[in-house]
Amino acid sequence: MSSLIMVVEIATTILLILCSLFSNGAFGEEFLEQPAPISTKVTYEQLPSKDPTLKFEVESNIAKPQGRKHKMLGINHSPREHCRAVVRTKNVAKKFMGAGACVTIYKPKVQNNQWSSSRIKLLNGGDSIEAGWMVNPKVFEDNEAHLYAKFSTGGRECINQLCPGFVDVSDGGYLGSISDHYTTIGTNYYWETNMTIDKHQDDGHWWLSLTHEKYGTSRIGYWPKSLFSSSLAEVASQVEWGGEINNPGASASQPEMGNGYKTVNFNKTALFRQIRTVNEGYQKFQPNDFEVFEDCSPFYTAEDYGYYDDHWGHLIFFGGTHQ
Repeated sequence: MSSLIMVVEIATTILLILCSLFSNGAFGEEFLEQPAPISTKVTYEQLPSKDPTLKFEVESNIAKPQGRKHKMLGINHSPREHCRAVVRTKNVAKKFMGAGACVTIYKPKVQNNQWSSSRIKLLNGGDSIEAGWMVNPKVFEDNEAHLYAKFSTGGRECINQLCPGFVDVSDGGYLGSISDHYTTIGTNYYWETNMTIDKHQDDGHWWLSLTHEKYGTSRIGYWPKSLFSSSLAEVASQVEWGGEINNPGASASQPEMGNGYKTVNFNKTALFRQIRTVNEGYQKFQPNDFEVFEDCSPFYTAEDYGYYDDHWGHLIFFGGTHQ
């Protein structure tokens, strides 16, 4: 009996010590690691009141760019099945080892088998990889915006892990997850995700990462270089930032892109900020050779307004189609 009492006393002592360590944080964040948030709240009050370079006006704490850069338009006055409204690097002879941006989080309205995405996309030849936010009822079985990763190679494509390809290494279950917050029109703040796709020198794979200002960078996973039969295995030749929709049967009720607003109203339209690329030396840099591509104008539009300031960086606006 005395031995049993001694065992109980020892166990109780150990339990008390463990409780003390947990309450005092002795185990640290690594032991008690929790998934970092995938969205960050940004207020428009951080926007400077004046910028003589781009001639922004501030009205109700929201930027209104004045004057537009060159646009490349595809004029189509009837619904189409597949549409993009993006800003993309123009010189396809360049080599990119990555790209990133802060992507605003919206929940565009779609119907039936339609889908809508806001994404960063890297391409070379017929192959591509992309990541962002997508509403796709057929894939996700709801009408929420989900974090997604997609690849296209050799005539086939796949979202997340519906087929072998993307390797998820995260412990937080980020891939396919829904944001706790969506950006709401009419407020002076929005929710965003700081997203990067870059090729790592150590393994040669294309990695997807999310960065939170408080919790740091979380690696979500990677596309193996062996997945690609084209030159994308080594380098990307073009980068796109913007929106994409699919409208099977070219239904007259078209899906929204971004938040449904075109870029004629900058107080309301969706945006990317801090767009960036990674060069052959694996250094971040700001390219200046861009073009706007819209293959379903006037339904979906995009605008490139270049560098604004250190906080906003290079700004891109996009969206459509109902307003």
